[in-house]
Amino acid sequence: MTKRSMIVRGALLALYIAVGIWAYSTGKGYKIFVDNTDPAVAGAITVAIDGATPVKVRLGGYTGIMVKGTGSHRIKIMREGAPDFIGEFRFPPESTAAALAVSGIRPGSEIVVTPVDPETRDR
Repeated sequence: MTKRSMIVRGALLALYIAVGIWAYSTGKGYKIFVDNTDPAVAGAITVAIDGATPVKVRLGGYTGIMVKGTGSHRIKIMREGAPDFIGEFRFPPESTAAALAVSGIRPGSEIVVTPVDPETRDR
């Protein structure tokens, strides 16, 4: 085996390992439970996270939405088809699921996301 072929094989191995680490960290899904039990909200809301397909959350209930990766995520909340709130939140580190209460979202304030156990939160 020549020196050149050993360098090429080493580079391919390093690339393969880097792609594996990238795929594991970015492809992992996490669940966000959007809670719409706010008595001040009159009706259902529609939520879109990271530009994905909007999901309707009925009044007095909650819905689980899958997100990719842990870092920062963009959220858009709509009432009657019109955008009501657009902002960002950070997924809690070391969590597999988190809850986001619509009642805690106020323009100009930080969105509070709390870690939860996905086994007890699913219905």
